[in-house]
Amino acid sequence: MSHRLLDSRAWLDHYDEGVPRHRERSQRDHYPAITVPQLLEAGVAGIPAPHRYETVKAWVVLKPGQNATVEEIQAWCRTRLAAFKVPAEIEFVAALPKTGIGKILRRELVRQHLEKENK
Repeated sequence: MSHRLLDSRAWLDHYDEGVPRHRERSQRDHYPAITVPQLLEAGVAGIPAPHRYETVKAWVVLKPGQNATVEEIQAWCRTRLAAFKVPAEIEFVAALPKTGIGKILRRELVRQHLEKENK
């Protein structure tokens, strides 16, 4: 079910299952993170941060036989993204959770991150 809400600045946001649609666009904003040559695919989402509302985290899958470090990926992103869009955290994973049509489930990545933090 989709809902429309006006915020205090009169911006119209669409909410689907409680997730603001403007936040769904963040994946496109972080496209350079996905173009790192060693990466097969990446998912990017905001995670809670103690010093501000959110910070950027990337979950990355390396291409077979490739190696990359967190520092290399961040350096690549710094040359192509605004500073606030560079992932502060990067986690290497074997696979990303996806929908039946292949979209990355960022909400699931965030949920998994929060579960790990709370342990």
